[in-house]
Amino acid sequence: GGTTFDSGTERVRIDSSGRLGVGVNSFHDTSTRLQLQSPGSDHTGIVITAAATSTLSYIYFGDTADKDIGRLVYENSSDSMQFYTNNAERLRIESNGNVKITTGTQYKGLNVCKADGGIVAELVVGWW
Repeated sequence: GGTTFDSGTERVRIDSSGRLGVGVNSFHDTSTRLQLQSPGSDHTGIVITAAATSTLSYIYFGDTADKDIGRLVYENSSDSMQFYTNNAERLRIESNGNVKITTGTQYKGLNVCKADGGIVAELVVGWW
């Protein structure tokens, strides 16, 4: 394995099986491929920054047969977040807080909106 040190303190660990750890002394379990841990009581985060306001930020989930069959996408141009399963968008949170569920190329189902400081939920029977 390899390690990177800063002022004598290990900061990054790559073990013999290729697992990457940042700020960790040991890995959670054998299936962990990437583990991040902050020191002390600090928060831990991952930042994904797109190249421009018209591009996407995303995380893909899948297997060797289909590496992006599931995904989490942030569309910077509309400030919306989309959730994909089985290679199709299933849920969208719009910039105004509306939540839309889709069963195909158009949205239908549940629409949750913030209105006048309260939450309004409506069941939409048709397409919109």
